[in-house]
Amino acid sequence: MIIFKRRNLLPLLALLAIISACRGQTKPLTKEVLKLDNFDFDTKIATLLPENTKDETYPDVFNVKNMSLQKFTVYDDEFSEDRKPIWIEYRQFHYRSTDELASFGKLICNSLNIATTLNGEIMLVNGLAGEVEEQESEQFIQALNKQYGPAVKTEGEFMQPFDVYTWTLDDKLIKYVPLFDDEKSTMNIIIDKENKTLEGGEKRPHYKGLLYIIDAKYSKELIGKFHTGDLLYCQ
Repeated sequence: MIIFKRRNLLPLLALLAIISACRGQTKPLTKEVLKLDNFDFDTKIATLLPENTKDETYPDVFNVKNMSLQKFTVYDDEFSEDRKPIWIEYRQFHYRSTDELASFGKLICNSLNIATTLNGEIMLVNGLAGEVEEQESEQFIQALNKQYGPAVKTEGEFMQPFDVYTWTLDDKLIKYVPLFDDEKSTMNIIIDKENKTLEGGEKRPHYKGLLYIIDAKYSKELIGKFHTGDLLYCQ
């Protein structure tokens, strides 16, 4: 049995308070890769995207490595005069496939989208792996099946059907969408710095890996309710 003397209680309580306050990621995305395997929803959006990541010209744009995110307030009815704000989205609109912003096991995400409450509490994090081989995607699904049990496989739809794999945990939901991109609507550009030329590159059909980590208490509120970008595949 360990007995704490009265004079030792205050330092102990102070230490416990410090430990409690340090929950969540404490470094910005510019300094640390976001580990989605054990993402802590106590992480603050202001920690991930501090003031120094704000664009000098556009205050609602945040720049992290080669990724740019724009902050949007989402309303219950975009066209109503009596519309009410319901949450905030940080939507990626530019990234580089060589960057590493987040990871989940062996899946490396090159960009992120984030949804928060109006008070800044993180509800959902979406990681995008820009190019994933079909075999790598299958191995990722198998790894999560081994760790969390067999996924529930459903079918979503936007333009065309796509598979959605869902793992339901006590505190969060994990969704994964292996999305085939035939690059019909993609313009690939090859830049030759030495000769200062630009030319079109060949189409390279591939899979994208869309991963969603969702706080369980917000899952019904969010799933299937997004309308733009990578977030709309969260179905």
